[in-house]
Amino acid sequence: MKIAILGGGVAGLTAAYHLSQKGHDVQIIEKGRELGGLAGGFKKDNWEWKLERTYHHIFSNDHAILNLAKEINFKGFCFSTPSTASLFGEKNNYRTYPVDSPKDFLFLPELSFISKLRAGLMLAFLKISPFLKLYEKTTSADLLRKTMGEEVWIKLWEQLFLKKYGKCAGNILASFIWARIHKRTQQLGYPKGGFQAFIDALANENKKQNVSILDTTNIEEVNRKGERYEISVITKSGEQNYLYADKIISTLPYPITCTVMKNILGEPYIKEQNRRKYLFAINLILKTKKPILNKTYWLNVGAADIPIMCIVQHTNFVSTTSYGGDELCYVAWYVDETS
Repeated sequence: MKIAILGGGVAGLTAAYHLSQKGHDVQIIEKGRELGGLAGGFKKDNWEWKLERTYHHIFSNDHAILNLAKEINFKGFCFSTPSTASLFGEKNNYRTYPVDSPKDFLFLPELSFISKLRAGLMLAFLKISPFLKLYEKTTSADLLRKTMGEEVWIKLWEQLFLKKYGKCAGNILASFIWARIHKRTQQLGYPKGGFQAFIDALANENKKQNVSILDTTNIEEVNRKGERYEISVITKSGEQNYLYADKIISTLPYPITCTVMKNILGEPYIKEQNRRKYLFAINLILKTKKPILNKTYWLNVGAADIPIMCIVQHTNFVSTTSYGGDELCYVAWYVDETS
């Protein structure tokens, strides 16, 4: 079967890898010059490794990607335990605290003893709890308020949710906070050479399995032609071309999928998808001589008067020697379509 995959990120490359193993004729169509999407990297002249366009790491229990890496004989993932913390307080009185474990909550001076105890116990419960149907019947805000208390919600969680989800903060299901806490490990992993090294290894395995990868190819429109799909593209030379497939897998964001496949999906489906409100991630990458954060890798910003979501000092996780001695830091926040 001829299968076209729209998008050459990790999802598209992984789908192509498994489908080609089953004997399908697979073609990946990617708009950019580099594969990998936001996990793909760029490199300055004095850097040995590439840096991701936005911050990335894996947890030690991310078995899917670790098993895939093992299957393609990629041995580059290394693990360490970098320092993470959250910043709280108000102007001229900011403080940072680790909040990774139930024990950490016991040392938070911002909270009363009862609040510390409730927060620590609930964090421990979420860490060991299997998925419960309850998590899809209530919101994260309601769950945290009812179990940890209003004081913990206001002082620790409210601003983090507002900065991540904005106006939608009160609508986020409890399955989100369960998944974040349940999944999280203190050990974090990063591949030698950056994630681009892993992506390139996966792309090479695809090529060995005769997967066709078209980069710098812009998808204009997908139409049905009899029993097949016709994909209108603009090639890297600027020429219009038509590709054909029996099946299509889109790994593109919903708005882009709905645009290029509007004649396939139909108005009711597109109307339903357009009800979904997207947030947009903005990442400012700072290259400095000295680190922005002295020791901390990841700092959540829970202070209401600081209009950013987090600061990620990449070179407190990966040595500066891989980047010509440069200190590298991400400053990140989310915005909606009106911002």
